[in-house]
Amino acid sequence: MSDLEVNINDLVTLLNPAMALVVRRKTMEIVTQLGSPLDGSAGQYFKQQDFALGKAICHLCEATSSDRTETLAALTNFTSGSIEAADFVLANSKCVEIAYTAVALYSSVASRLLVNVSRHFPDRVDQKLRALNAGYVGALLGEIKKSVEAEDEDRAKFVGFTLVNLSVLPPIRHAIVHGEENTPKRLPIVCELLANAKTQEIRECAADVLRNLAFDDEAVPCVKMSSVINATSPYDFTNLKSRVTCNKFCENWQPHDALLSSGSQCGKPLQLFKDRADKALRNLVIIGNETLFKVLAVAMCMPRFKREESERTSFAGLHAVLLDTSDEYLCSVLAPLMSVDDNLDDEEMAKLPVRLQYYEKQRDESPIVRQKLIEALFQLCATKHGRQVLRAKGVYPAMRELDTATSEAGDGKTLLSSQQEHTLHALIGILIRYESEMDVDPELASIRELGAAANTEN
Repeated sequence: MSDLEVNINDLVTLLNPAMALVVRRKTMEIVTQLGSPLDGSAGQYFKQQDFALGKAICHLCEATSSDRTETLAALTNFTSGSIEAADFVLANSKCVEIAYTAVALYSSVASRLLVNVSRHFPDRVDQKLRALNAGYVGALLGEIKKSVEAEDEDRAKFVGFTLVNLSVLPPIRHAIVHGEENTPKRLPIVCELLANAKTQEIRECAADVLRNLAFDDEAVPCVKMSSVINATSPYDFTNLKSRVTCNKFCENWQPHDALLSSGSQCGKPLQLFKDRADKALRNLVIIGNETLFKVLAVAMCMPRFKREESERTSFAGLHAVLLDTSDEYLCSVLAPLMSVDDNLDDEEMAKLPVRLQYYEKQRDESPIVRQKLIEALFQLCATKHGRQVLRAKGVYPAMRELDTATSEAGDGKTLLSSQQEHTLHALIGILIRYESEMDVDPELASIRELGAAANTEN
């Protein structure tokens, strides 16, 4: 028996709820430290002896409220770097439900755990929380709003990160825009947080959610694989390994050649999936941010996955709802990108939504917020409706002024990174063109369909 096994056995014994509180607390200090490294060793401790330590921590969390802060903190550490730990917590415990109900009491440690597990498995977290409270999205948003109003924003930012992770799911995006059962729509709360929150992280979370809403540009099936943008890490094609097994990937993809067979090696279909996405990029009518375009390409390819009949819930695109006559969403996205110093003439000013005419504030100071909002506007250009509304509402002159301010920024100040400028220029490249110059079929629901059609032909 190795030293590691002896240590794990001792720790498991000392974590018994029947042990004295002082013994449990000292043991939890050691366990929490074991979960801190991000080099993979933490996950190994958690998984040893058929998840013996994981079972002990989860059992203690469920059994005693007096140890909840310590156990939730330990689980947060282990799940931050181990997808296996996150999977175990979701599959074998009620700790996610406990974390949700404890957000108000143990805000930081509870919401951090929710952030980690929702980053790895947003669909499973959604299922658990929806079973606990059908209106949980509104409850989490309400918790953030309450903290902002109480000027205690720091404790709620991790709840915001959780919502960002969950907003990769179509049901969550539609719950925010349309409301849940017998509840009002939650979009105004997100818009209010972006406008009023003093903590930069909360504004970034609101901008992230608004950007993810813009990905719903056409009716698509609800799939269980995360495909939009994750709140805490950039999209990586290799993440498919943690979402869908090789064989499952091959079974679900509609193959157009003999290469995607169930006998393929894991790396091959993943590379072919990336190649399909890269082909889709070449069919877009503009050139822009490479990372953003890869996400666009994934969204193009995702509808080609088959699902069982029970999983084929469809969700209508949100662009028409987001860009309605109220201009609520558009004003929220556009305002942080504008400045009182923008040089707009009377005609350009008159085109803007009424709330933004003669705007008297400065741009949001966070380059991350600005980046996400530029990407949201760019995503809205995927549909004809989106392009037409943005042109009609004078978005181009506002973006022109942002570009000018970026070029003229001095004294070491940088309004946008080079990557953000690429996306901004791509957005401007669309808005300055007439629809007839886009070389896009007027009946095409979304530019993303160009990539799907190209994959079919090739």
